[in-house]
Amino acid sequence: MPGGCTAMQEFPSWLAAVHWARPGAGWADKSMLAYAGQPLPGSQVPPNVMLSRDERTSPDDNASETPHAYALRQCDRLKASLPACKIVQQNGLRVCEVDAQQVLFQWQAGATALVQWVVWLPMPDGSMLNFTATCEAAHWDTARAQFEASLHKLRLQPQHLPPRVAR
Repeated sequence: MPGGCTAMQEFPSWLAAVHWARPGAGWADKSMLAYAGQPLPGSQVPPNVMLSRDERTSPDDNASETPHAYALRQCDRLKASLPACKIVQQNGLRVCEVDAQQVLFQWQAGATALVQWVVWLPMPDGSMLNFTATCEAAHWDTARAQFEASLHKLRLQPQHLPPRVAR
């Protein structure tokens, strides 16, 4: 699953127009940007992609943890918390000039088998951007190309990230 980066002239999200200060000291930024496609025939869950940022300031976070170790820790959490979670693939990839980590996994959400593809992109400030693509397992082969194209449209400007909340 290759990753790329588009030119800066691509369409910005609505978040480019929003500036919102933290409500107070110690509040962590948990904002997300998500897009959902049209439900595929016979699907209960529309294919969707989400981008979030983990400031990595919880007690479990180690400042010297490598992106690979972070990914392994996240995979352990997924396996422990998601019913019938099975890791299908986990490895590194290059996205927007960043050495990222990815995992493809399946899990059971009630009667629906889901596939999720997560790409973790380490930022220079120690935070981690999380790209997550989700669809029903039966529709992975159909949705995969759109998910990969969505990742290719990602553009990064890490110099504009707000400061992380202090531990």
